Amino acid sequence: LVDSPILAGSTLTVATTEVGGAPVEIYTYAKAGEIRSDMLLESMEDMLNASADFLGGLPVDHYVFLYHFEDPPKGGVPYGAWEHSYSSEYVLPEAPWSEAYGQAITDIAAHEFLHIVTPLNIHSEIIEHFDFETPVPSRHLWLYEGVTEWESHMVQLRAGLKPLNAYFTELVQKIAAEQTQFDPTYPLEKLALTSYGDEGQAQYGNIYSRGAIVAGLLDIRLLELSGGTMDLQDVLLQLMERYGKAAPFDDATFHQTIVDMTFPEIADKVESLSRCLRAALANARRESQRTPVLVGAHQVAEQRVVGRAGDGGRPGLLAAEGTQAFPHAFHRGPIGLVPPVEGFLPGRERDEEPHPGVGD
Repeated sequence: LVDSPILAGSTLTVATTEVGGAPVEIYTYAKAGEIRSDMLLESMEDMLNASADFLGGLPVDHYVFLYHFEDPPKGGVPYGAWEHSYSSEYVLPEAPWSEAYGQAITDIAAHEFLHIVTPLNIHSEIIEHFDFETPVPSRHLWLYEGVTEWESHMVQLRAGLKPLNAYFTELVQKIAAEQTQFDPTYPLEKLALTSYGDEGQAQYGNIYSRGAIVAGLLDIRLLELSGGTMDLQDVLLQLMERYGKAAPFDDATFHQTIVDMTFPEIADKVESLSRCLRAALANARRESQRTPVLVGAHQVAEQRVVGRAGDGGRPGLLAAEGTQAFPHAFHRGPIGLVPPVEGFLPGRERDEEPHPGVGD
């Protein structure tokens, strides 16, 4: 039952398609009836097909999206999403439909959908035999969430669905979140291992910021070491083929497994790249005090917090001056870009427990 969500109602709308040979269904409840499944499918379909291309086909034989939209957006209200093995569910505000809103929802859906890679098809024995009564954390939260967040945007970028400048802007926002909302010296592995306690929970949302950035740096490093013949996408596909849904990897030795599959220089790369990131950010911050930051063809001023709401007044909305603000909703599970609608300044929202690795 824990992996089988249900959405019931007499006013649900339905849309169906086929992606990589697998049937995909969307069911939607919208309190005011303003958002329908066909609208969501139109916004998401290219992303779904791009994901199938990225993975060389889908590792599932069916998939279901369950959406619940209710009331206009309100500050402090916990919106979010949750993934399951063959489905994902979403609780979002029923904001006026727009292209921007559709793209924001697509970004969230991309993250949840791509959990079909991790942890569904790549996970450790801790996740395979997860104890819901006495949860034990896996040290590889960077893989389950950080890499998935990287994938959700890289899939769209490589398919030409997301402009390069939009991708760079999202990276700037993640860097700003890493520096302003969390402890930038807190190691990713420590974050994972303490994620069921108050200390780790205070840093938990950073797995979607620093985790995704480190995944991107790892992708670049693999390309450098291989002369352009291997990237993180290749490694993920090899891991899916090696393990799959029913064959977990060893949690304690997985870093070495990646090194053995790639290059000796990748050893300890997750944390060493994280340290390099902090050094680069420190230099960038010093430079930004004197000159604007160039992001592709964009000229973007230093990030600043422009809104606070919910969860004890933590920063809720980060924006670069001169760019559109995309609030981040932190919750128990993948971070998503909650729709950029006027007056909606969400706080750092999450449930009590962090990601167990099988349904979040």
